[in-house]
Amino acid sequence: ESKNSSPFLDELNSRTKISVLNWSDYQTFIGVGTIRYITVKIGNQDGKGSNGTIAIKDLLKAEGYIWKPEVWPAWCRTYPAEGFSIPEYFDNANWISQAVGIEVRFYDDGENKSEVYRVNQGQYYLVNENEE
Repeated sequence: ESKNSSPFLDELNSRTKISVLNWSDYQTFIGVGTIRYITVKIGNQDGKGSNGTIAIKDLLKAEGYIWKPEVWPAWCRTYPAEGFSIPEYFDNANWISQAVGIEVRFYDDGENKSEVYRVNQGQYYLVNENEE
């Protein structure tokens, strides 16, 4: 089938010359193959109740986070990926010193979870995949 041209293409070819495009000559669409944004989701650690995020919600609001209760209830904010650093993110977070029983998840543009951290009173650590 793929070697047979359609009547539509035959008619077009009879009227004009159709050039074949080499797609590698063109830039990719914006966002394809590159991460443009990082979404940070701040929620409660499993088994720790809901008090963790309640205690820091005003600080999160002040930093531009929005409450999204669907799937995993969390405070969410999106940052440009360029220059984003997780250690720098935690160093600049005003809420971290008051956080108890908090989990922070980092996602790319495609909502793929990349890293998960647990936070307690200013201390954060990376969660291994088998700990989740």
